[in-house]
Amino acid sequence: YSSGVADAFAEQAKESKLDIVDTETFKDDSSTSFTNQLTKAKQAGATMIFAPIYYTPASVLLKNAKDMGYDVKMMGCDGMDGILGVEGFDTSLAEGLMLLTPFAADAQDEKTQAFVSAYKEAYGDTPNQFAADAYDVVYAIYQAAVAGGINGDMDASDVCDALKAQFTSMTFDGLTGDGMTWDASGAVSKAPKAVVTRCGIGKLIISLPGGTAGHKVRQLPLFYYYGIEHFLQKHLFFEEKQQKPLFWRWICATMNSYFPVRLRQ
Repeated sequence: YSSGVADAFAEQAKESKLDIVDTETFKDDSSTSFTNQLTKAKQAGATMIFAPIYYTPASVLLKNAKDMGYDVKMMGCDGMDGILGVEGFDTSLAEGLMLLTPFAADAQDEKTQAFVSAYKEAYGDTPNQFAADAYDVVYAIYQAAVAGGINGDMDASDVCDALKAQFTSMTFDGLTGDGMTWDASGAVSKAPKAVVTRCGIGKLIISLPGGTAGHKVRQLPLFYYYGIEHFLQKHLFFEEKQQKPLFWRWICATMNSYFPVRLRQ
């Protein structure tokens, strides 16, 4: 995930003539402190950090920057959506945090507001993009299963073949995007949204054209650069690897444990 986003960012940064002054990485088991990486970034003169990482290590990154007195702007991707809910995290540290995500809970379209309302009623919390992605994947598989004539008598191999055939030929309208498509590798194309955190709440700023993408790897890069406004003027074309299809019966049996709206019959 992180490496794929980082590679795409570096390519776009070069085209946009952005100055990347430092690049750092970390391993999953060393995400308890980013002081070394932040020190190098500060010494290099970075005024903004682009970190395509998940929200748990991102919360540590923001705290470390605060503790060392490093006043730097931060930007992330959809993996950071959820940082405001990290247990024990001081949400004031995320003030001004920018991220690109396929879902924003404060979007005013009817579909999003209906989902947010049902989610809050069921769980007493505001959904983030992970909840919306999970909700979409169930209905995307449902759409593919119905269109592909999948039934309980088919073996797993035939189910997977039918799902692959449908996903590579269909379009899907969901919470995280309209007109979503998948290529033969399973990468999805959908438009991201720009969100900024204000007063402990993620606020939708603008919807951008293009698609999101990333490739799951062990090492997670941190990119430091100048001039985010120039970057946002460009279309972002990333790819996001999808998990292999799960068994339809398992999804039908478990989805009601996770989602506030039941599967349509």
